[in-house]
Amino acid sequence: MNITWDSWSTYGVGANSLVATYVDGASPIDLLCYLLFLCLQLFVVHKGVESVKTAERFAAPVLVVLTIGMLVWAVQVGGGWGAVLASGGTVTGATSSIASASNSFMSTHFFPTLSAVVGFWATMCLNISDFSRFSRTQQEQVNGQVVGLTVFMTLFSVIAVLVTSVAAGLITEGTLSRVIDVGDPVALLGSSLFNPTTKIVASFGLVVATLSTNIAANIVAPANAFVAILGGGDEEEKKSKKNGFKNAAFLVAFLGTLIAPWRLLTDPNSFIWVWLVGHAALLAPVTGVYLFDYHVVKRRKLNVDALYDQSEESEYSGVNKSAAYAFLVGVFFCAPGFLDACGVKLFDAGVVTEFIKTAYQHAWFVGFLTSGVAHVALSRLFEKRKEG
Repeated sequence: MNITWDSWSTYGVGANSLVATYVDGASPIDLLCYLLFLCLQLFVVHKGVESVKTAERFAAPVLVVLTIGMLVWAVQVGGGWGAVLASGGTVTGATSSIASASNSFMSTHFFPTLSAVVGFWATMCLNISDFSRFSRTQQEQVNGQVVGLTVFMTLFSVIAVLVTSVAAGLITEGTLSRVIDVGDPVALLGSSLFNPTTKIVASFGLVVATLSTNIAANIVAPANAFVAILGGGDEEEKKSKKNGFKNAAFLVAFLGTLIAPWRLLTDPNSFIWVWLVGHAALLAPVTGVYLFDYHVVKRRKLNVDALYDQSEESEYSGVNKSAAYAFLVGVFFCAPGFLDACGVKLFDAGVVTEFIKTAYQHAWFVGFLTSGVAHVALSRLFEKRKEG
């Protein structure tokens, strides 16, 4: 079903008004769908963390079943396992330009894109304790992360490549009456590749996947942060963890809507090179400090009781100066490149400009290593000063 709505000007929104600037990049139907989906997410979280856990328990098996169904479809339509697995290596005719673009991407943009993707997933990795804290034993959380992240993520990625390859082949062969973006699941569902029943089931899976992923990745962590930051108030509010999380989740939804997230998608270059790589430039130093501190500085030994001791006598009280300085070192190497990506030119010299661009494009690796090494060096320096 195709629905066409008039532009914002039909609804009295002036071209140069503040509202027009805010909704730029989203049509009226886009914004309506966004608000409906937002309400659906708030309905899931309105009962607190327990409702989130219930939603994730429901979503996980549903998505596994639907993903296997996609694989079965790809094998049947693609002519069997052999044809499906071999299709990726055959590039002829109109697809030769795709092969050329792919080779160019691998040579110039692979590592910068990898940095952006890792930075995106780092948001979940750094806040994995929001979920692992519900594990009953250490072994449970280890098994959950090893199986859930490595096995299932690899499986989902392989199936996605195979299904996309089959769909791309059908498009190239002229099975479809019009060319569509094979990377857009909504466009694929709207094509003639699928019958109405399949479209309904697949659309349901798409909604479940987006809902469960967005809640886990984009609501739980900031909501918990707001609960910690805004934890003050009367004793009743402190005792009501459910209401505290619910209110924080609503605040996250409000702030998320306030920044007009649809604007991020209007320019793919800005979304990848400014937003995602910017995430990597900020989070890589944090990750570097965390891992180097635990594995090198503290040699995987922590005083767990002291971690929860808020008194000034605790060995973890106050600010870890070496960690703070090391974080700034990691950010220092990537910040000029971030400003350059935003259009702020700090240097005119060709060599310097090329260096800061390269450092920023590899922000995850640069930030992680520089901050980690700096933290180890500074920790040992401060230790020697204490001993002296």
